Amino acid sequence: MKTRILSFMLVLVLLTGILCGCGDTKTQNVSTTAAVDSNTPVPVETEDLGTLGNTKWNGRTFSILGVYSSNETSFEICPEEDAGDNISAAATRRNLMIEDLYDVKIQQVGDESCSTNLAVDVAAGSVSYDLVFLYRDDMATAIIKHLFLDIMNLKYIDFNRPYYNEFTIDSMKIDDRLYHMSSDFSLVDKNRVATLFFNRDLAENHNIPDIISQVKEGSWTFENFFTYVKMTSFDKNGDGNMDYLNDQYGVTIGSKDESIHFWSAMGVKTVDVDGEGEYFFDYNSERAIEASEKVKTVFTNKNYYYASQTSDNYEGAGDAFTSGRALFYGAVMSSLPSLASEAEFAYTVLPYPKLDDQQQRYYSNNNNRYCATFGVPICAEDPDFSGFMIEALSWRSTDTTLQNYYEVNCKFRNSYDKDCSDMMDVLFDSLTYDFGFLYDNILKTNGNTPKSIVSGVLRYEDRSLTTAFEENGEAQKTLLSQLLLVITKD
Repeated sequence: MKTRILSFMLVLVLLTGILCGCGDTKTQNVSTTAAVDSNTPVPVETEDLGTLGNTKWNGRTFSILGVYSSNETSFEICPEEDAGDNISAAATRRNLMIEDLYDVKIQQVGDESCSTNLAVDVAAGSVSYDLVFLYRDDMATAIIKHLFLDIMNLKYIDFNRPYYNEFTIDSMKIDDRLYHMSSDFSLVDKNRVATLFFNRDLAENHNIPDIISQVKEGSWTFENFFTYVKMTSFDKNGDGNMDYLNDQYGVTIGSKDESIHFWSAMGVKTVDVDGEGEYFFDYNSERAIEASEKVKTVFTNKNYYYASQTSDNYEGAGDAFTSGRALFYGAVMSSLPSLASEAEFAYTVLPYPKLDDQQQRYYSNNNNRYCATFGVPICAEDPDFSGFMIEALSWRSTDTTLQNYYEVNCKFRNSYDKDCSDMMDVLFDSLTYDFGFLYDNILKTNGNTPKSIVSGVLRYEDRSLTTAFEENGEAQKTLLSQLLLVITKD
């Protein structure tokens, strides 16, 4: 059975390796502004414009294919009509600034089928947009199909600049190639960062030490987390049965699989890369196993945590938190605005805790299916123009859209909270990507993906990562080798 699965997957992966030759036919599924007479930038005498120099683009239009769904829609590119919020206003200011400085026009195109549009357009040999946002699973498929250029080869981009997170960028590279990325320009990826919310009033009532100070000092560990969970978990109505409607939990999570964020925060990955650039499955390493055993001390005990089990009560974990009956709540950053309107207590965000105090840094996970990163289509008309605009948008977003995003998400009780902002800094500065999560469905063996294997072990006392690797590791190694061959094929 394993051989059949491997053969099928190999054929599937190899068939997706589409390489395009740019042709003359324009696609019809998106509309763009008419092209200008010249695509050549013209140097002008003006003030110093930083890393981009004194460059004008003769009114050229820069088109961005955004993502659209009821769960997450690109809101960092162009403002929605009559949105009236400060992020949209900041996007307007930023875009006007860039358009004026560099003589360009920024526009957003696309619909809910943007990933399909990209594949069709590249197959036709022509795309009418210069940058593309895709959700996690769509991005993985597009990379396998060779729909994106290597961003490392583009002119103008300076990854040493502070609006790029070097740690995050390095975790997205494959063989020193970069097919997708994020920066201060992208916000949908930040909106889907795994986040631990913290009820500060409840902590004060239970005499819990200052966790925010622990984070800043680097001493926020799982041992401390576990201690506080035990201190705040109890059967409030005394009926001998813990339930999210009546009792108090140390931690609630939006779904039963989200305990994996605690595991990832301990500096482990399902698939990692060594100093020689070789990728390998790492969920059976000594550290990964130690991390799993720590996480299981909480998430195999229903007296300590509540996890929404079905779509019918998916919001139960959030309800328990906003009702003041949970100290911690594991979700994603996009949950913050709703908390602002529902919570009657002081709260903030936290990174997930470290394995121990020897861990050098925090790690924030972004394996959510609606995380969107961006790349440059392989048939982009002028890749260097794309590189120029990535640099411009990334640079000019720091103090406009990103700053306003912070302010919106850090508001509670109609005020701006500096502690929340500081914790968001920690989260975003520690954001890392797990190769195994990005290509999760492609590395599936016997119905098990890297993510489902680990999350399954974390929920059951009688399961272990060692056994899980013995059952799946060899087949997954073969798939990983095949996947890397396809991705790195020139």
